Amino acid sequence: MPVRCLICDSPTRWNSTLLMFDRLLQQEKAVNEYLYDRGARTASAELGIFLPRYWTLMRNACRLMRPFEEVTNLVSRTEGTISDLIPLVFFLERALRRVLDQAVDEREEEEEEL
Repeated sequence: MPVRCLICDSPTRWNSTLLMFDRLLQQEKAVNEYLYDRGARTASAELGIFLPRYWTLMRNACRLMRPFEEVTNLVSRTEGTISDLIPLVFFLERALRRVLDQAVDEREEEEEEL
């Protein structure tokens, strides 16, 4: 895997959380290996049980935040105008509905598997 520095969250920039989660997800394999190795050395058996939930939570958070980042970038352009706002609100609504539908579908699949 390519070596990449992890990105820290910044309380003054909302999208830093998205960037931090994206980078962690890119490095998921390396982080898992480090944490499993560390857990084995510190006798932390709970680590392996909870880790998959955290990755799923990060993926879902990224899915939820990504449409907001896209809209923020479009509105923040120098050539952006107030007339762009109404279509972007509709875009955001549609994107969030897709995220919600996908989450519901995944939840139903998990319940069926159990």
